[in-house]
Amino acid sequence: MILFTDIDGTLLNDQNTISDKNLTALRKLKNTVKVAITGRNLLSAQRVLPPNTPFDYLIFSNGAGIIHWKTKNLIYAKNLEPNVTQKLIAHLKNHGITFTLHKKIPDSHYYQYYIGSYKPEDFDARNELYLPFIAPLDDKPFSPASAIICMLSKQEKHFEYVKNSLQPFTSHISITRTTSPINHQNIWLEIYHKKVNKGQAAKILCDFLHINYDQTIAIGNDFNDLKLLEFVRYPFVVDNAPDLLKQRFPTTVHHNCSAIAEIIETLNLD
Repeated sequence: MILFTDIDGTLLNDQNTISDKNLTALRKLKNTVKVAITGRNLLSAQRVLPPNTPFDYLIFSNGAGIIHWKTKNLIYAKNLEPNVTQKLIAHLKNHGITFTLHKKIPDSHYYQYYIGSYKPEDFDARNELYLPFIAPLDDKPFSPASAIICMLSKQEKHFEYVKNSLQPFTSHISITRTTSPINHQNIWLEIYHKKVNKGQAAKILCDFLHINYDQTIAIGNDFNDLKLLEFVRYPFVVDNAPDLLKQRFPTTVHHNCSAIAEIIETLNLD
């Protein structure tokens, strides 16, 4: 079996820590491959997952990169096409969108930022977290780049407007919706290579490990988990997930109630 768990709002509780119950349950798994899968970049994931956290693999940046957790060896990376990136930058600037351009995998914690006509509430707080690694976007953008993250308002119509404006690029990119991990209110629209999403990365890892689809389990909490939940045989969402996800997938307990341990016990994993 292979178990994929999202990090924020799923594995971590409101204190941004892993409960003792979740840790104990993960450590007891001997015949199940354990994978943390997150929208966080590698540096950000390592900030919340201590080195001794009992995972076998980490999928980061919404599937753009995969590492072996213990050795930290990079086993997969997918970046944006440079010519597409240049056109996206011009397009987003023309539409007055605030965005960040991220360096290639695995160094996607480095980013260049552009402030459009609307500066979102979580913008400054996010920059403070990455002060040594950020700079304003200039005439030398990262190439190749791993992702572009559009930082939007809290309004659904803002997301739909930007998403619809990107229709001419859909043959080259994938679009992922994420709730801001900074204030848990603003909407982010994340742009990756067309082959990047959590579901695709999960499939790549399963193929790499020769694990059959019938042996796949995933637990998530947000819209960026959708492709992952659609891919696995046994998908679950936590009780704090949006109603739209809870209407589609089996629901387990709240992330503050050790949801990972609950699923491990429910499925009798070993």
